[in-house]
Amino acid sequence: MVHACGLMCLIARWPAKMERNNEVMSAPNLSGQINLDGDMIIHIFQEREAWRVRAPDIRVIGEFTNTDGPHADDYFFVFITPDQWFEASFYAEGRDALFAELGSRFGHMLQPGLCYSTSLASRVLYPPRLEGHPLFDVIPAKRASTLFGRLWQRVFPRVDLHFTGEVKKEVES
Repeated sequence: MVHACGLMCLIARWPAKMERNNEVMSAPNLSGQINLDGDMIIHIFQEREAWRVRAPDIRVIGEFTNTDGPHADDYFFVFITPDQWFEASFYAEGRDALFAELGSRFGHMLQPGLCYSTSLASRVLYPPRLEGHPLFDVIPAKRASTLFGRLWQRVFPRVDLHFTGEVKKEVES
């Protein structure tokens, strides 16, 4: 399971409310929505269901940040099952209610801790024995072979994110 992360991100963050002439208008949440419906966590993105996963199947929940902000989403949650993993923006509508309910079901408060990170960082939120440990190992992308490629990498550095050995072991158990 690998995730490529760089400075270019296509998901723009938009404020939930804007003011014009002292009138508050609702703006679309371009980060989507995330809800719990029974046992299913459902992520809606651009008015379509992006993914759904059964909460009881989740083995690890983590968070990570990148350097794409402030004009693009730069903070994400990851939900990992034995077969696959799912990602949703920290800025998705419904996040707080989802985490409160999952915390209640899992018997462990899910406490995000990367709110003020402006660099590449990751940590596990659940299970409790891994809480605070890194979610990802950060591997620099292979060095470009051309001069232009090396210049591009210097301006827009890229890395690959691999789940740590601890996380892999937890998912496989």
